[in-house]
Amino acid sequence: MTATPSPTSDALATPLPRASKVDVLLLLEGTFPFVSGGVSSWVNQIIRGFPEISFE
Repeated sequence: MTATPSPTSDALATPLPRASKVDVLLLLEGTFPFVSGGVSSWVNQIIRGFPEISFE
């Protein structure tokens, strides 16, 4: 009997996209892309306020 890979193990085998250079990595849950109000507002202000910094 041969084991078939589960969808989860297949997803882990797929290479993730990589950025060539990042100054700041923001790990956000349900706050960006911009949605009016709350956390997404200040995240948007930070990203737009520091154009010299590379955010990912």
